Amino acid sequence: MSSKDCGQGIRISLNPPASERSAALLELVASGRGSLDFALGDTRCRVRLLAQGLDWSRMVVAWRGERPVGYAQMRFAGRGPYQPGWRVFLTEYGKLRGVWAGLVFHVAELWNWRSTFYFYGLKVLPRERRQGI
Repeated sequence: MSSKDCGQGIRISLNPPASERSAALLELVASGRGSLDFALGDTRCRVRLLAQGLDWSRMVVAWRGERPVGYAQMRFAGRGPYQPGWRVFLTEYGKLRGVWAGLVFHVAELWNWRSTFYFYGLKVLPRERRQGI
């Protein structure tokens, strides 16, 4: 857990501590799996699903003041930042849809399993883009 002030009110933190894992940060990070909307549902649903299986050690967060404005995620050592278990899928969606959504999610996670290091996701809020983040 380290943090670096980059000037212009921007701070970058690697593996943000629990005290910084706010609802706003969780929503920002969970919104990054939008390509799986058809299986995982809207942002609120993804927040509930992915909140229980986030590996924060694979995350770098950009902050403006106390507000998260962007992040980058990494996959290494065979694991990415999202690691929800099967029980979470069954609880969120029920038995049939939970199995289907879990399969879609885990198959999507496997496509780059051979990579030793992979930038998994990168997102900066639109209003914060082109400002050096």
